[in-house]
Amino acid sequence: MRILAIDYGKVRVGLAVAHEKGGLPRPLQTLKLNAAFWNSLKRVVSEWEVSKVVVGLPILIEGEEGTMAREAKEFANRVGQETGLPVVLYDERFTTWEAKGVLRESGLSERRQKGKRDGVAAALLLERYLESEGA
Repeated sequence: MRILAIDYGKVRVGLAVAHEKGGLPRPLQTLKLNAAFWNSLKRVVSEWEVSKVVVGLPILIEGEEGTMAREAKEFANRVGQETGLPVVLYDERFTTWEAKGVLRESGLSERRQKGKRDGVAAALLLERYLESEGA
C-alpha cells in the first residue's frame, strides 16, 4: 500500500506517492481544484492503492496557523470523507520554496516549472513525513 501526499492550494493541488514502508516519493500530476477534482482524486487513490493521505499544513514562519492552514484543515477533512482513508496533516513549511529551487536547478523553463512545482512540493512533504515516521 502507498501513502499519497497532497500539497493543497486554492487553485492547484500537487500530488505525490510513496510506498508506506519508505522509498523515494514520486511526484504525480497536479490537479485543478474544480468540479472534477474529487473524482480525479478518488481515481488516483484507487490506481495507486493508497492507504493513507498526508496533507500539507501551511504553518506560518512564526509557527502559527493562518488562513491557509485553516483551509488546509477543512480540505483534509473533506479528503477523509471523500476517500474513506485516514488523513494526517503535516507541516509543509518551505516545501514550495524548495521545489522552486529543485526545478530551477533542473534547467526546466519557467513555464514547465510551474506545472511541476506543486507535485515536487508534495514529494518533498512526503519525504519529510516518511523521515519523521522512521520509514
